[in-house]
Amino acid sequence: MNLLSPEILLAMFLGGLYGAFFGALPGLTATLALSLFIPFALFLPPEVGLAAIISLSATAIFAGDIGAVMARIPGTPPPPPTRRRSTSSPKLEDPPSP
Repeated sequence: MNLLSPEILLAMFLGGLYGAFFGALPGLTATLALSLFIPFALFLPPEVGLAAIISLSATAIFAGDIGAVMARIPGTPPPPPTRRRSTSSPKLEDPPSP
């Protein structure tokens, strides 16, 4: 079975969607998504299960930064780009007086 077989591509796509859902919601982590997926992955062929687990993990960790960037709340415990304190924020200026 090669990487471009339909079963592996479907597993990667569905694992990515599942990971993006868990990663984007605050409080749901990649570890939780993986621990809920492992029982299903045990019944998959090894190549398909591994492809789904890798895409799920990568997508969930990446999607954890969505909440951190958009709402400035931590999405997952280890979002490295959002660990530094951001003091600059765009401020709206008053329109010029006539």
